[in-house]
Amino acid sequence: MTRNQIVELETSRFKYFYTDVFSRAVDPRIKRLDGFIEALHAAASAYEPQERSNTTTSSSRSRRTTRTKKGK
Repeated sequence: MTRNQIVELETSRFKYFYTDVFSRAVDPRIKRLDGFIEALHAAASAYEPQERSNTTTSSSRSRRTTRTKKGK
């Protein structure tokens, strides 16, 4: 399952759950829910997995450096 498929699945679950909750409570915010879902999709699309891998690499380097210092 790709990242976009997971986001799509989770947002649809979120949307149906909150649509049900808001409609039961007759909440006026239900009209703005679609806008929130669109913003969530935009944020997920803007996410770049490369940033995450760079962070992992730098933390791995710092761990290696720490081990080297302890070994000396």
